[in-house]
Amino acid sequence: MTESNHLIPESKFDFGAIQRLQQLDPQDLIPILPELLVWLQDINWPVAIPMSKILLTVPDEIVPHVRDVLHTDDTEWIE
Repeated sequence: MTESNHLIPESKFDFGAIQRLQQLDPQDLIPILPELLVWLQDINWPVAIPMSKILLTVPDEIVPHVRDVLHTDDTEWIE
């Protein structure tokens, strides 16, 4: 188990992970951005909106990961 595992939500209702992420320095998010971006795959998930706000704290760093999403066939995630 890596040190960052407690930061990645375990379910779409894992608001504890959201609270832990909100307490971090934004630079600490950078190594786990791909894992966090996954929680935007369905905007109806309860953690999706708070996660989007967290990801906006590192706008330049998230761009390459968003580009990766845009190159997938997952239309719901792209939307």
